[in-house]
Amino acid sequence: MLSEMITMRHLNMYSILILILLYNLNIYCAAIEGRVRSSATSKPLIGVNILIVGTKLGAATDNKGYFIIKDLAPGHYTIRTSYLGYNTRIDSVMINSSDEIVTLHILLKVPFIDLDIMSTPKLEAYHKTLQEMNKIKPVMLIHIDSLTSVNNILTAYLSIKNNAVDSFYVFKNYPCFQVIKPIVKDSTGRLIKPNMTMIDCLGEKTCPDLNDLILIKSGKQIQYIAKIVFYNFGRLAKGKYSITIKYEFKNLNKINTYWCFGNKSAIEALVTGLRGSYFSSNSLEFINQ
Repeated sequence: MLSEMITMRHLNMYSILILILLYNLNIYCAAIEGRVRSSATSKPLIGVNILIVGTKLGAATDNKGYFIIKDLAPGHYTIRTSYLGYNTRIDSVMINSSDEIVTLHILLKVPFIDLDIMSTPKLEAYHKTLQEMNKIKPVMLIHIDSLTSVNNILTAYLSIKNNAVDSFYVFKNYPCFQVIKPIVKDSTGRLIKPNMTMIDCLGEKTCPDLNDLILIKSGKQIQYIAKIVFYNFGRLAKGKYSITIKYEFKNLNKINTYWCFGNKSAIEALVTGLRGSYFSSNSLEFINQ
């Protein structure tokens, strides 16, 4: 009788050990699989990180945007999907059985900012009024006072006057958000296409803020210095040229706010700034020697 009790005790111990071993061997066959795509382009995203929150379990998408996380037990899981340049997404997944395969298709959103949310009907009506006024007479008067060229970078010294009945804001000109553009013609009147110089704006200031706005009160005039860095005048053939300045601020739906990342002051600047295209009242001649 005693030997039977010892044998039974050994069997129970063996059973427990087997269960522990089986648990450690991850006999569960459940999995979470799916694809990750961009909401902007609907194309698959490669190398996206998918992580089960609170664990070290996860996966990365392949060249087709596919991923799979295997050997999961039944239960509730919180999935975090992250990718550079996109908003992080959190999903909840429930696995009901040890062999269930749950499909999770993920659309990652690009952090474009909805400019319309930051605007107001009153402000939009104001801009519309300015645009209607501009059809009758220029709201903003631009005059080129002088030009200088150093190291193939042209600097335009401008006088800008507010010709409207209300104050408005204009933007300072900097490479990653350029509003001043040159229109260059040769001595025959032929338009010269710019030799564009690509500037790497990653890590630089790529979105304006309130410090980049210049307030011009009604009837007032300011001095505006604009460095035109996208035009390499050193590559122009020798000869005489004329230049007209164009101030262009696009409509909100055409502005890429990708690098603003929710910066409220940047959006206020974009919404408030003077919109439309305005040309200098004069052109200046220069000789490329």
